[in-house]
Parts: sequence; C-alpha cells; structure tokens
Amino acid sequence: MTTALKKNQPEKPDLPSLMDDEIIRLEVATETMMAYIGYLNTKIMAEEEQPKPNRAKITALQEQMDTVSKERKAITPSNEKLIARAIYVYAPIMKALDA
Repeated sequence: MTTALKKNQPEKPDLPSLMDDEIIRLEVATETMMAYIGYLNTKIMAEEEQPKPNRAKITALQEQMDTVSKERKAITPSNEKLIARAIYVYAPIMKALDA
C-alpha cells in the first residue's frame, strides 16, 4: 500500500480501557438506583393519597427507599458490592416494571 493511501485511512479508535468499563458499570448502577428510588417514591405518594393509606406499606417502602438512597450516596467505582447489587438486584426489578 502506498503512503498516500495510508494517509487517507481513518485511524482505528482505541479500545475501551478497564477504567472505562468501571465507569460504565458505575453509571449504569447509579442510574438504576435513581430509577428505583423514583419508583419507590411514586409508590409512597400513591399510597399516601389513598382514602385509608396502609401505614405498614408506606413504612416498608420508605425503609427500602432509604436503604437504596444510602447505597446510592455511598457508591464508588471500586465498590463492586453496591454496583453488583444495583445491576443484579435492582435492575431486574426495574426491567420487570417496564414490561
């Protein structure tokens, strides 16, 4: 191949690094957690608007929302435990709700 033809070929993009993979997993985890928190908040508000709100249900939903909110605030790229919980526990819940 001549030098002139080589100059016209586009450069291949760099492959994602391990750090990129960690950042992507962190972003997926945090977005999933935020969606789940939003869902729980919506359920709490809907229950509170009922003529006779179920206080036990509201308390359970609030406790779950508080737990996920604390996890969301504590999550870091190196905290694989929280990232895994978001991806393998919370994401299937959110996926099932969208179906």
